[in-house]
Amino acid sequence: MRRTSPLILLLGLLSMAAVAQAQFGGRFGGSQDLRILQRYDKDGDGMLNARERQAAMSDFGFDTSRAPPQEVAGARKLKPEQVRHYTSESLYDPKVVRTVFLEFDTPTWEDELAVFKNSDVKVPATLKMDGKVYRDVGISFHGQTSFRMVSAGQKRSLNVDINMAHKDQRLLGNKKLALLNSAGDPTFVRSIMYMHIARAYYPALKVNYMRVVINGRDWGIYVNQQPEDAVYARMAGGSDGPIWKVEGSPNGRGGLEYLGDDPAPYQALFELKDKGSAATKADAWAMLVKLCRVLNQTSPDKLPAAISPLLDVDAALRYLAVDNALMNSDGFHSRASDYSLFVDVAGRFGFVAHDVNESLRPIERGGGGWRRREQLSGTVPAPAGSVALDPFAGAADQDKALLYRLLQVPEYRKKYLGYVRDVAEHWLSWEKFGPLAQRYQALIADDVRQDVRKLYTTEAFSSGLLSDVQEVYTGPLTAPGMSLKAFVEQRRDFLLQNSGGR
Repeated sequence: MRRTSPLILLLGLLSMAAVAQAQFGGRFGGSQDLRILQRYDKDGDGMLNARERQAAMSDFGFDTSRAPPQEVAGARKLKPEQVRHYTSESLYDPKVVRTVFLEFDTPTWEDELAVFKNSDVKVPATLKMDGKVYRDVGISFHGQTSFRMVSAGQKRSLNVDINMAHKDQRLLGNKKLALLNSAGDPTFVRSIMYMHIARAYYPALKVNYMRVVINGRDWGIYVNQQPEDAVYARMAGGSDGPIWKVEGSPNGRGGLEYLGDDPAPYQALFELKDKGSAATKADAWAMLVKLCRVLNQTSPDKLPAAISPLLDVDAALRYLAVDNALMNSDGFHSRASDYSLFVDVAGRFGFVAHDVNESLRPIERGGGGWRRREQLSGTVPAPAGSVALDPFAGAADQDKALLYRLLQVPEYRKKYLGYVRDVAEHWLSWEKFGPLAQRYQALIADDVRQDVRKLYTTEAFSSGLLSDVQEVYTGPLTAPGMSLKAFVEQRRDFLLQNSGGR
């Protein structure tokens, strides 16, 4: 049988969505995964073993008898005894680079991860870290663009479910790992620095670096970013949730518009990751619908009194200010996606950004897969390649209801501008930003040099902090031509000149 590309298989599976919904009882697209686990889980243990995965892949037209893929030339071998083990340090200690070893039971694990992406099947593996063994963890590929645009054998982002099969299994108190490939950022510091700054303003995700070894071969450095789950929600607001996620999309529509009291339209846009402390999922959805109704149907003069019991307004304004000041091109101001909502112990909603690798960079150029930023509704247009993103970008878009409605309230508008200016004054200074970024890079410089699977050159990693390069736009993962130093200095100047009392 001729081998079929995993990506072609994936696209074929996506085209089968309507049939799959009827046959398997699941759905594709966004947060909706094709439900096939139960169909192929013959022994009923909640996961697919090698034989069960082989049966599913054969049904999808994949040649499971083909020879294993050749190892990438130059990939070093690593064993647990060759790396440093840590004891009391937290999983997200910014000074620590742990090594996580993943062992799959088949040599075709990468093909399997590609085929089962956008399904409810996670490929089991054994995880070893700091001398401890965690069995039957579930691995899946993470991301959309950063998955599709990266070739097999290169660094793709990974989700790790520590408790997939053993519900009480924890990794230093955590249920999951999100290991990101730093797509679009050769420096490996944009996500780290964004979250570092954001944590000064709201409960942003924790993040550091992790070295990943798969079946004995080094896969290099990943950004180890805290997942938005119940563990995070307890840290951020003292509650177990509920938690919703808005996946990345140019038409995310996660702006918190009021779409009526029926939860169905919201369920198409938001993924309920965990009902948390809500009695039922229906109760969780009712909380979200109520937030949207009050936010959108209350006049600006009455909004503070009505919304404050439902929303941590100050934290929301801080979240929006950081999103704009650091120019998160996948953020709320641009497309109202790539964020999560959680409910704190007081029953108020909070926000947290995720997948911020495309931040701290100039406005993206249209064409070649890049989203256009030249036309910003209600603000002064800014050319591609510049840092002149208006502080009120997106604030005139009614579909970005959180931003649109809050900034109609004069006191909130004033606070928001104050936070934008504060980010510029206290963080967009190379004297403060530069040494932090350089210390982060120093932790991983030797690993990046030896990594044969990285998406960009070692030179791009080393020079990206200080040296501009001529931009050649070849796709969504193209590195920014502007150095971080140039961005920080130019963005600071622009914001200090344009964050007055408007």
